[in-house]
Amino acid sequence: MGNCNKLDRSDRFFKCGCDNFSGQNNSCKNACFNRQVNCLDNEPVFGSLAQGSFQPIGITGATGAIGVIGATGAIGAIGPTGPTGPTGPMGPAGPVGLQGPVGNRGATGATGSQGPQGVQGIQGVRGATGATGVSGVTGVTGVTGANGMDGSTAGVLYLHNIGDGYFAPGEAVTFAQPAVPAFPILGMSCVSPAMVNLTAPGIYNVEYMFRPQNAHTALALFLDNHEIPGSRYESLSASETLMGRASFILSPSDVPANLTLRNVHPTQQAVLDPGSLSNVVAASMKSTAIIY
Repeated sequence: MGNCNKLDRSDRFFKCGCDNFSGQNNSCKNACFNRQVNCLDNEPVFGSLAQGSFQPIGITGATGAIGVIGATGAIGAIGPTGPTGPTGPMGPAGPVGLQGPVGNRGATGATGSQGPQGVQGIQGVRGATGATGVSGVTGVTGVTGANGMDGSTAGVLYLHNIGDGYFAPGEAVTFAQPAVPAFPILGMSCVSPAMVNLTAPGIYNVEYMFRPQNAHTALALFLDNHEIPGSRYESLSASETLMGRASFILSPSDVPANLTLRNVHPTQQAVLDPGSLSNVVAASMKSTAIIY
């Protein structure tokens, strides 16, 4: 069998009865490729084919064996780099490295602010007494001071009552017992059972006591017809003992003056409670004078 590669494609078409290589008769073209042609004597292998005549196509022979794979062609040029893919997940942390050498010591920092004062400590034990020093030289006698003011003289006058007593509103309390002392003392004298006459200027302190039978008994001290401020006291319940006092100063122009203890309740009597025992003081008034 001849080697068909020695003939060009137009010769092979010509042997098949085709007009030319680019003919439009596909059946003739296919028959020509599928038939085996003797390339040396230009004769077909199957049947007789006269020059220029057309014979029927014979049965297609079996497909030949696949030829040997040709050599691998040259590697083409490297294509352009593709786009960068997304960043992958972070891998696990590597092992901790060895500790580095100690660095140089830094500069000393600024001094901090002063802290709060601490709690005071416990007092220490008292030390031993030192030796007595040498006596100093006696100093020069000082100048005699001026004479001091003349001293004052004090006296007390006491009045009391151990009996019954009923005193209307505005009435002065009377004292049945005589004054102690009975004679005038430092300008104070008892001129009546209810009145003490003050004749000397000075400082006076007067205290009184009254045991009432009824509640809301109110008493106050008077100089002449003027109530002494701060001397009014009132009982809140029956048999509650009234205790009152007042202090005042009398100048030379204020004397003489009469001292009394009066009932100052507007509507109620002041009734003394003598008690169940005898000689019990139910009312009293003590006047103390400091005459200067």
